[in-house]
Amino acid sequence: MRGRTEVPGSSRKRTVALALVLVLVVTGAIAWNVSLRPVTTETGGGRVDLPLIQGLDWSPSSLEINNTTTGEVIVADAIGTVAYNWSGLPAPCVSNDSATVECSPQVVGTYNVTVTVSDALGSVSDTSPVTVLPSAGGVSSDRPPGTHVHLEPGSLIDSAGASFFGVVAQTNCYNCIEGGDGTYLNETPYSDIRYGQGGDQCDVVNNSYYEDGKIVGTCPFSIPALKQWCDSTSPHCDWYVGLPGEINDPGYAAYEARWLVDTLDFAPTYWSIGNEPESYTYWNCPWATWATCKGTPTASEWAAEVLAYAKAIRSVVPDAKIIGIQAVGSYSTFIPALAASPAAKYLYAIAFHDYPPPTVAGTADYLSLLDSQYSATTEIDHVRAEITAANASLANLPIFIGEFNGGPCPTPSPLDQEFPDVLMYMGTVVQALRANLTELDYFALANDGFSLVGTNYAPYPTGVWMKEMNHVRFGDAYNFTVTGSVGNIWAVEWVDGPSDTLMVVNANVTQQLSLNVGSDFSVGSTGTTVFWNGTGAAPVATSVTLGQYYAVPPESILLVENY
Repeated sequence: MRGRTEVPGSSRKRTVALALVLVLVVTGAIAWNVSLRPVTTETGGGRVDLPLIQGLDWSPSSLEINNTTTGEVIVADAIGTVAYNWSGLPAPCVSNDSATVECSPQVVGTYNVTVTVSDALGSVSDTSPVTVLPSAGGVSSDRPPGTHVHLEPGSLIDSAGASFFGVVAQTNCYNCIEGGDGTYLNETPYSDIRYGQGGDQCDVVNNSYYEDGKIVGTCPFSIPALKQWCDSTSPHCDWYVGLPGEINDPGYAAYEARWLVDTLDFAPTYWSIGNEPESYTYWNCPWATWATCKGTPTASEWAAEVLAYAKAIRSVVPDAKIIGIQAVGSYSTFIPALAASPAAKYLYAIAFHDYPPPTVAGTADYLSLLDSQYSATTEIDHVRAEITAANASLANLPIFIGEFNGGPCPTPSPLDQEFPDVLMYMGTVVQALRANLTELDYFALANDGFSLVGTNYAPYPTGVWMKEMNHVRFGDAYNFTVTGSVGNIWAVEWVDGPSDTLMVVNANVTQQLSLNVGSDFSVGSTGTTVFWNGTGAAPVATSVTLGQYYAVPPESILLVENY
């Protein structure tokens, strides 16, 4: 199939043409973007022309949203195996190594699509715009099909930026925070780290882990390794230690505080006391006696312990920020008892854990938890009300969700490591920001059924999404009110100077949104859309001219960025 003509200097002209087709299957005009650019490369015997892209055929040059598009590029002078790569395609379309690519765009905008053609001697590229228009099938001619939803910009709800996002850094091994787990974190916005699984059983100073009154090995985590990782990050990480509370030993708390501050030179940002004390079975028992000693604290006994620990910590670090409890849930009686106790004056914050409890049968049930009595909105509001009723002076006390994921705990839902967890997590982010939560800590980083990454450090879908969130320019967060007849839709805007990012979570399992973002959201400027509905290995980011209308399919997430 290949014809060759010898020319002086032993260079070879290649004349066989290959066709690459991108067809837009919709009524309209045909547009040709013709590019006749001879590109050459040096060889041992002279110069050899690279393949030529002779024309890029769009039929038509614009189409309405949700129609199917296909296309054609004319290529000449290719030698050997030919490879094709498409970039800048409308979401959710993805490239393939083929002479044809088909796509049904779901986001309005103008897309500068680039095709790169490679053969044995090199590659060439060409670019041509594709315009995706709103559908004429809706109530008005300027919006896409689907249930009409309007976003109304609202008030400032948070100024913490990326520090709102925390993670419980269970790791794959003792010092893996310095290795693969830390490498993953570097690719995400996580900079607030709750560190140390099994902290109630761990003497971190002597690196000894206890079970049944015996030392059975080393601690499953390394604070020196965390220090090495934190020292390598910019900005420096914030972290909080979990002092062992089950032993009820303020002397050990001061001992560990001195080790962290004086020996390691690594003072925590926050000092958290114990983990889920409501479930303790060896409370007030030294580690060496756990084979025979048993005990569970009452709410008032826990408040007394927090007071003693706070005094011990403050004797080493006078301005220590103390998180008085990691409560097992929002309805723990330990929370109001602590707020009403003398320990209250030492509190910087309280934390509770949130794993929506019902066992769910599938995606619809799982996502319905966002819009139920088990939502983060309900849980945070309840904790705030309990604290305020117990001690009105603590009405504005910072609240952390120290562990969050889909439940029921301790057995994770299978969906926690699938795409629906992305929607559950990001929907909860919006709710938590609206409810004035100080920090939301995802459980967990690794080595658990709820993990962001697996044992080989490969991310699960939520881990993939958080790598995409690393590109967001976090700043002040503003509430967006969703008006329309569709439920389970969550939206927030982050503003960092001139940079705006809008995140829309469609956790509705049946309704596509015809989304009107309003005329003031950077309409007409160049920006980026990031779309994902779980198909494909990762979200699709596309450079576009931003519009006022977007189609957001059921069970999907969309970022709109003006940068």
